[in-house]
Amino acid sequence: EIDGNHPNASCAINGAIDGNTCAFPDGMIERHDDCIIVAGANTTGRGGSSKFAGRMKQDAAFLNRWAMLEWNHDDNLETAMAGDDQIATEWLKIVRGYRKAAKAERIEGVEITSRSTLDGIAMLRAGVGEDMAIAATIRKGLADSSWDRLAKTAGGYLRAANA
Repeated sequence: EIDGNHPNASCAINGAIDGNTCAFPDGMIERHDDCIIVAGANTTGRGGSSKFAGRMKQDAAFLNRWAMLEWNHDDNLETAMAGDDQIATEWLKIVRGYRKAAKAERIEGVEITSRSTLDGIAMLRAGVGEDMAIAATIRKGLADSSWDRLAKTAGGYLRAANA
């Protein structure tokens, strides 16, 4: 999550991105021919947003060194990570129902990611009840009024998925 770095720290790797050497505490190190530098971010590096308030505005020279790709959610990857047992299959339906509802309702402050999927499955496999797993991995303290709206809409999607 490179956009969480202080801009001065990010600029310290400009030479590694562009050049053949990089400064480390133990000296200058030459870049290996097979070296590829990849970074992830929650923003475009131009500062925080309502979702990612703690993100730092990065230096233009640093940002200019990157090819930026948008990486959308991948249902196939999420399914593969979750596994194919009954707990995973049923939990994926729940998470995707709530995710679809959150998008439809445009509820601010809801992030239902693959982390919600994997954490929920781990909780269920450990014996935690479904309601608690939903509260811990999907609701995450969302205000009652928003949660009620989200849960009602998700209920419709879940009924359709189980039909």
